[in-house]
Amino acid sequence: MTSTLRNLAIRRRNRVRSKLRRVAKNSRPRLSVFRSGRHIYAQVIDDIAGATLAAASSKDKEFREFRQPDKEKSKCDSKCEK
Repeated sequence: MTSTLRNLAIRRRNRVRSKLRRVAKNSRPRLSVFRSGRHIYAQVIDDIAGATLAAASSKDKEFREFRQPDKEKSKCDSKCEK
């Protein structure tokens, strides 16, 4: 049973890699996005060079500063609820 599961995994990996090779022939970078339960990650990848051109994450410091809630608004909300 494990050998069949391994064969299926190998076939799946080869299928994905063949699709990526087709995209790489266009010499256009691809965008890879991963969403977890709490964060999101994005990368722009050049498959020909095998390098990441740019990367961003919701864990980045710039993003956290941008997404900080307005402190005055949160104070008002706590006072208004009472």
